Formats: sequence, structure tokens, C-alpha cells
Amino acid sequence: MSGKLVGYRMSPTVQEVLFTIELAKAPITLENVDWEDAAKRKELVKKTPTGTFPYLEVEQGVISESKAIEEYVAETYSPALLGANAFEKAQVKQWLNFATSEIYGCSKNLIYPLFGWGKYDKETAAKSNKSLMEHMKVLDAHLNGKKYL
Repeated sequence: MSGKLVGYRMSPTVQEVLFTIELAKAPITLENVDWEDAAKRKELVKKTPTGTFPYLEVEQGVISESKAIEEYVAETYSPALLGANAFEKAQVKQWLNFATSEIYGCSKNLIYPLFGWGKYDKETAAKSNKSLMEHMKVLDAHLNGKKYL
């Protein structure tokens, strides 16, 4: 069983999914969406139930939203990534939520302007950087001495 991930290679959410695909050793390829080709994007996005990128095409159908795709990939190709029991599974979700809400929430204010996806604001960037550093300290403390989250 294989699949095709459809999305813009440089998107942070696509990068997350690609990392999960690599960890799970899943036979999934990327169809890179040329973000400058609006007509192609419009055509491709019709295939996804949420109208968003990235999405995953598999034999059973289409899955959209990066976290749902990541969970599907892990469950299908390497269930151990999700934890061995209910407590470990909750911990995995805890850190995924932390990464999504806290780390990604701050980092997008720093990264998006680099790609031209938003305006750079020095004050917003400084606040985001400060918050990001605090969140990274929490993550570093948790990861100390560990190979994986």
C-alpha cells in the first residue's frame, strides 16, 4: 500500500508530514504543488474534503490536515511512534499539541515573512522570538537524555 502527499514542499506542515513519513518508512511520495501556479492549485485542492493543503491520497481515499495525515501514517506504517499504551499515546499527543500551539504559533511570525507570506513586524518578531525561546527551553528540558519525544 502506498500513497501520495500533495502539498508545497517548503510549507512547514508538509515538512512535518514528510518527517513522519521518513520516521515511519512509509512508501509515500510527494507531489510538490507549485505555489505560483494558481490554476493547478485550484484544480488539486478540489480533491481534499477541507479544501486545504497538504492532503494524502491513499487507496481508501483522501485525508487532509497535517496532524490527521501524520497520525494515519504513523498508525499504518509504524504504530510504535504513537505510544505503546494509553498514557504514552496521550503524551505523544501532548507534545504534538505543544509543538502546534506553542512552538509553531510563535515561529510562524518569524518564518512566514521570510517566504513572503506576511509582513515583517520588528515588535511582533521580537515578542515571538522571546516566547519561542521560552518554549524551546521547556522542550529541551523534556528531551534531555532522550532520543525521541
